[in-house]
Amino acid sequence: MVDGMTSDMSSPENILEIDAGKISGLVLDLQAASFASPPDGVGLEGAWLDSSGNGNHLEEIDGPGPTLVENVLNGHPVVRFAGDSVLSMAGELIRDEESYTVFCVARYCGEKKGRVISSTNNNWLFGFHEGNVESWFAGSWLSHGRESPADEWQVQSAVVDLQGENTFESWDNGRIVCEGNFSDGTAFSTIGKLSVGGWRNSGEQVSDCEIARILVFDVAISNQLRRHIELQLGIIYSIGDMSASEYVTWSESLGESIREYPLIGQTAAELALSRLDNPELALIFLNQCEYSDGHTQKLIASAYASLYQSEEALKHRYVEYFLGPNDIGATNRLLTAKKKEGIMCELLDYFQLINSHCIAGNSENILEEMDEHLLTVNGAYNDPLQGVYEENEQLLRSGRFNDFFVMVNRGLKGEVSDYSELVSARIGNFLNEVEIRRIIIDRLNDNSGNELVIRFSTEFFKFEKRRYVGGFADRLKGATTAMLLSIATGRRFEIEWKYPFELEEVLVPVDYDWRIRDSDVDLERVVLIDSYFTQSHRDAFSSGGIEEALGITGNSAELYCNIFHSDCLENPALEGEFAKLSEFSSQPNMVGTLLSMLDYRPDMIECSIVKNFLQYLDMFDESIAVHFRTGGDGDWEDPDVDSEDNVVNLFQEARRIIEESGKSTCVYFATDSNALKKKILDEYGSELHVFSVNIPLAHIDRSSGSNQIIGSRFAIMENYLISLCDHILAGKGAFSVLAANRRFEWPWRYFKTH
Repeated sequence: MVDGMTSDMSSPENILEIDAGKISGLVLDLQAASFASPPDGVGLEGAWLDSSGNGNHLEEIDGPGPTLVENVLNGHPVVRFAGDSVLSMAGELIRDEESYTVFCVARYCGEKKGRVISSTNNNWLFGFHEGNVESWFAGSWLSHGRESPADEWQVQSAVVDLQGENTFESWDNGRIVCEGNFSDGTAFSTIGKLSVGGWRNSGEQVSDCEIARILVFDVAISNQLRRHIELQLGIIYSIGDMSASEYVTWSESLGESIREYPLIGQTAAELALSRLDNPELALIFLNQCEYSDGHTQKLIASAYASLYQSEEALKHRYVEYFLGPNDIGATNRLLTAKKKEGIMCELLDYFQLINSHCIAGNSENILEEMDEHLLTVNGAYNDPLQGVYEENEQLLRSGRFNDFFVMVNRGLKGEVSDYSELVSARIGNFLNEVEIRRIIIDRLNDNSGNELVIRFSTEFFKFEKRRYVGGFADRLKGATTAMLLSIATGRRFEIEWKYPFELEEVLVPVDYDWRIRDSDVDLERVVLIDSYFTQSHRDAFSSGGIEEALGITGNSAELYCNIFHSDCLENPALEGEFAKLSEFSSQPNMVGTLLSMLDYRPDMIECSIVKNFLQYLDMFDESIAVHFRTGGDGDWEDPDVDSEDNVVNLFQEARRIIEESGKSTCVYFATDSNALKKKILDEYGSELHVFSVNIPLAHIDRSSGSNQIIGSRFAIMENYLISLCDHILAGKGAFSVLAANRRFEWPWRYFKTH
C-alpha cells in the first residue's frame, strides 16, 4: 500500500495493490509495468522482471520479444505478444510436490491462439489453449475450456492443494470452472519453469495475446483470499462486472468470519471510504480488523475525519504513530492532523520526520515540510530547538544528517531541555512532598566531602569473568541499598554505571552529585547479590556493626547489589532525624528518593515519542498504564516471569477503574512480548482505548547485539512513560514497580497488596 504522504486516503488504484507482505507465499508478480528497460547494471534487457522481490524474472527470450503497450486496460499497460516470441524463466517456480495458486489477467488478441501461460520443461498450461479460455492441463486435462469470445479479458485463477486431499479448483471471472481431486495414478505435472506467449519456444503453440498481470503463490491460499485477489484484479483492470460495490457486498456476506481475514476488512473499508463515500460502513469493517495494525489506525482516522469528528481522528493518528514512530507516512499524517487541530508543531516534529526519511533511505526534498513550517512561524514561536538548529543548520542543508542529529542529541543532553521538564513536571503532579527525601538528600550532601566512599557499581568479576548486577530495576534497587548504607556509615555515595552505556548518557544528577570523583581511590569489593546478601548481613545492618559486616572498617567500598534493603536506618547507631523516620523507609520512599536524583535526558527520537505520548494523554481525563512482563519472545535469555493468562486480571482492574470513575480514559499497554502486545491491542484496543509504542526493547543485563544500546535506552524511556500515567497496574517483575516508586508509591498488583 502507498503511504499517502499528503492526503488521508490512497488513490483507488493503490488501495487495491497486491501486498506480498500481507498474503504469505507470493513467489511471482508479473506486472506489465515491470516489462521495461531494467535498472542500470541488472543486465536483463528485454526481460520481464518479477515484482514480488523473489527474483523469478522471465529472462529467457526466444524470438524478437514482446512489446509494452501503454494505457490499454483501465489506464494500465499490457505486454503484447505477436505470435512469434516466448519468455521463460531459468529456474523452476513450482516443483512437483508443491501446492500453488495462480492468477492471470490476459486475453487473445489476434489470429494465433495457442498457449499463453505454460511451462518450458513440463506439459502444463493454464487459462488459454487453441482458442479456448478456462483451459487447464496439468499432466491430464482438468478443463478443456470454452471458446474465447473475441478480445474478451479474463481474470482466471486456480488452486492446487497437495497438502491434504490433493484437490484442484479453477475460476474464470469469479465463476467456478472445474474442481476435483488428483487420484492415485492420475498423470500430474506442475508449473516448473514458467513460460508466457507460447510453450517451449517461439515455434510451439505461440499466441497473439496480451497480458496485464500474473501472480503465483507457492501455497494453496484460502477461498476467501482467492476471491479477495480476484476481485482486486477485476477492479484494478475493470474486468467484467467486478466493482467496489461487489467487493463490499461480498465482504459483508462473510459475517463474523471476516475477523479471520483483516486484509479483507481493510480493503472493504478503504473501498467504502474512497469509492462508496460511506465512512460509517468503513468503521464497521475496521472494528473487525486488527487494532494493532497501523494501517487499520490510519483508516479509522480517515473515517472519523470524513465524519467531521476531528478529535477522534486525531486520537487514531497518535495511535498509528505509536505503532510506527519511524514511519514516514504515520509521522506526516500526525503532523497534518495536529496542525488542523491548532496544535503547535515544533522543530522536533520535523527533525523526527527528516530522521524517518533517512532511516527509509530517502534523500529527495526531505526538508520541504520543515522549511514550510519555518516560513509559517517566522520567528513568532520560541522553539525549544531553535538554537541548536541555527548553530548546525549548515550540516542539515549539506545533507550531513547524521552529524546534525548528533549535535541535536548533544544539545538535548547538555542542559535541561523543555522535554526533560515536561517529564519532570508530569511526574511532579503525582507527588506529595516526602519528608524523608529531604532528610536523605541533605545527609548525602553533608557526606559528599568525605574521603571514604561507598560506590555502587553495576559490574563485577565472578570466576574471572565480567558479570552485571541485573536489569534496570535490580540495579536501581541495589543502588538504593548502597545509598542507605553510605548514610549509615557516613560515607560519600557514588554510582558507577558503564554498561551498556554510561548512565549520564540518559540520566544525570539532580539535587545530589553521585558521579565518581576519584576513580583511583582504593576500594574493598563487597558482593550483596542474591544469596550473597545473607541473613547475617541483614541482622548486622539493623542492629550491629555495619562496617564490620561489610568488611570495610576504615575503608571505602565498591558495592554490588541487586536487592532493596533499608533496615540499616533502624540501626541504633543512627541518631537524630533518621531514628524518627525509619518507619517511613519503605521501598517507594527510598527508591523514589534515589530516582528523584536522576534527571531523564531523552534523545531526539525519545523526545518525539515522549512529547506525543503526553499530548495523547491530555486528550483524555485519565490514563492507565498496564505493564505485564512475560520473559519476552526469546530476544534475550530470560526466565518466564508471568503467565499470559494473568494479564486479564490487569484489564479487569482497568475496566473497573474506568467504569467507577466515569471518565474518558486511555490505557497504555507495555510489555516485553510483541506477540502479547498484538494480542492485547486486538482484543481490548477499541473497547478501552488501548495503545502501545512499538520500539525495539532490550534487557540491560541479558541482551546483546546491535540493538542493545538503543533497546536499553528505549526500555528506560518506557519506564518513564509508565510513570507518566495516572494509574499503574503491574504484573510480576520489578520493572513497573520501579515506575510507581518514582512517584513514591506502589503499583496495583493482581497477586498482592503492599
